[in-house]
Amino acid sequence: MSSDSGLNQPAGQRLFSIVQNEIAVQIAVDAGDQDDIVRAICAGTFAFPDHYYLLPALLPPGGRVLDLGAHLGTFALFAAALGYEVLAVEASPRNAALLTVSREANGFTNLQIEHCAVSDVSGSLDFISSGPYGIVDNPYIDGVTVSVPARTVPQLLAAREWESVDFIKMDIEGSEIAALTGMGDLLAGEEAPIILYESNAHTLGLLGHTPQEATNLLVNAGYQTYHVLGRRLAAQLPDAGQPSINMECLVLKRPLADAEMDGWRVTSPLTRRETFGLIWHDLRFPHPHNRAYARRELRRRLLNLV
Repeated sequence: MSSDSGLNQPAGQRLFSIVQNEIAVQIAVDAGDQDDIVRAICAGTFAFPDHYYLLPALLPPGGRVLDLGAHLGTFALFAAALGYEVLAVEASPRNAALLTVSREANGFTNLQIEHCAVSDVSGSLDFISSGPYGIVDNPYIDGVTVSVPARTVPQLLAAREWESVDFIKMDIEGSEIAALTGMGDLLAGEEAPIILYESNAHTLGLLGHTPQEATNLLVNAGYQTYHVLGRRLAAQLPDAGQPSINMECLVLKRPLADAEMDGWRVTSPLTRRETFGLIWHDLRFPHPHNRAYARRELRRRLLNLV
């Protein structure tokens, strides 16, 4: 199983500080990268997203956290700084190397790093590295590929003698279905992990899947599902679909109550007006993928009203 040893450190790496709400970490980036996250880190304007704070809201420090699709490690470093035991999994060799530098700079002995892709079977996969948007090779993207090890979540846990994991953050650009399928019995029972995942309809589609597949898989395993909208958790109806191309989703084995979520609002599902508002936002978005998805969603929902 591939680990962080032997990964080459990028020549353009620099360390920057992220300080927010009494959380302070050092993070290594390649300053030559031009994606939005790196630019914000270099400019000193990066802020931990609201959905990161679901971790301390739902799990006391010391719990076991699995970060699937760690990228540069903003979430993994956030969790490690709060005192969680963290395993960060990243398929991009360069990102994994930068995260290793960050771990050493912070002295986080509670952060482990695994360089591999997450899938439903063990083996290897061709991977296209693209900053925070790295994705498994597919017929629709023309990019340079690198062969990386592929592991299932149970294999990753067994290698560290973790009998269980409490919280999974997953942002793996369309590979969510494979990762969830590979989790198998880990998703069964009341002690199954809380999962916070990005549902990106575009990247799921590149790999032949839809957001509804992930919802169905999780609902069939007994999960309660919520859309994360800022500091609001809106209950998700199992067959309601995804109104926006890219949404954060929280799933856990019990319904949430407002009273237990300090600083968060737990609500009923999105209203029809709110749903169409999200679609309208995507219709006006500069990127054509967002507009195309919004047109499909608008057509589907209007037909359902007839």
